Amino acid sequence: MMQRQDDVGLYLMGGPAAGKSMLGNAIIGHPVFQSTSLTQQQATAAIDQVCYTVRSNRTIAVAEGPDIGTPQQRAANSWAFMRSVNSFVNTMVQQRKYFEFILVLLYGDRISEDLGNIITFLEAVLGTGLLENHTRIFVTGGDIFEREHRSTSRETFLHWCDRQPNSFLRNLMIRCSWRVHLFGDNGKGEEDVQLQLNQFIDSIDLLRRDSEHRTYQLEQYNEAEKSRMHAIVKSREELVTSDTEAKLGRILPGLARMNTRITPIERLPRLEDLKRETDQLVQKVREEDCGTGVLERALCQAEIANRSVNDAISVCKNQIQSHHRSSVAESHISQLYSRQMKIIGVVIGLFLLVILQNAFLPELRQSSSTLNQSIDRISQRDMPKCSQADG
Repeated sequence: MMQRQDDVGLYLMGGPAAGKSMLGNAIIGHPVFQSTSLTQQQATAAIDQVCYTVRSNRTIAVAEGPDIGTPQQRAANSWAFMRSVNSFVNTMVQQRKYFEFILVLLYGDRISEDLGNIITFLEAVLGTGLLENHTRIFVTGGDIFEREHRSTSRETFLHWCDRQPNSFLRNLMIRCSWRVHLFGDNGKGEEDVQLQLNQFIDSIDLLRRDSEHRTYQLEQYNEAEKSRMHAIVKSREELVTSDTEAKLGRILPGLARMNTRITPIERLPRLEDLKRETDQLVQKVREEDCGTGVLERALCQAEIANRSVNDAISVCKNQIQSHHRSSVAESHISQLYSRQMKIIGVVIGLFLLVILQNAFLPELRQSSSTLNQSIDRISQRDMPKCSQADG
């Protein structure tokens, strides 16, 4: 795709109240960027959004990055910011466009450590030399500056910044070679707004035409991979650590109560549920860490909890197996006892039979002898009578 040499791309960065969306919409000429909070679906869809317009016969590409103005915003949006920047850089490289990163600030806003942390984050994500070579500062709220200073002097914004001794803002201007633009609605209408925007774009053209200046290169983005991952994980460290500790605060007391209140058979399925939770927690922290080592503390806590649950499962299984072996042994002993009692019963029966036989045998013998004698006497008495009858 052939592009005109004066086509440019602008990537807008900053916090939610600085005016990124306002600037983007003013350049494009109609509302395309939203300054209000987006739903997760809208935010995901907006990551790859690059909008185009034509100004003075040149195509202007504009993209707005997610809010990174506060530690909480960087924690929530750091991965989305990386995907957004990656998409924009690759698009500009493919289209052979000259492009710059625009850091949008609000005049009168607190310019201090917060901005320093933003700069540190941006340089880690996009590489060293970002501020010096590829960034332009766009300050909104120029109408406020006009009311505060122009009523007493004709001092320009740059002169005012230069007069601030040892200020963070002045040092920031020096680092970016005073590529600073003050923008405001001075009550002069849309024509004045468009004039300010055209002056802003023209200043970008001046730098682009400088033979010694090169646009941001894809190689620079790739070389910053290690520092970018470290910065993104670092921005999420507090969030991930607090989330991990909150989950462990629920898991560990439950584990302690479980070891004292229920039987091993009841305990095992609940322990296995806890194991799945701690396995998932360890995996999540490892994925969040991306091998940087930044989340070592949270990972160590999750792994200790995981080992504790695994140890509890091993103990529980051993208790169940021991109880099972005891039950089997008791059953075997009961069967042996039953068989032995039957044998003893038979022996006792036989023994009693022998005793009975021995006790009544003499009487039986005497009775038998008496019976035989009686039979003999009767026989002898009847025999003479039989003989007489025969005679």
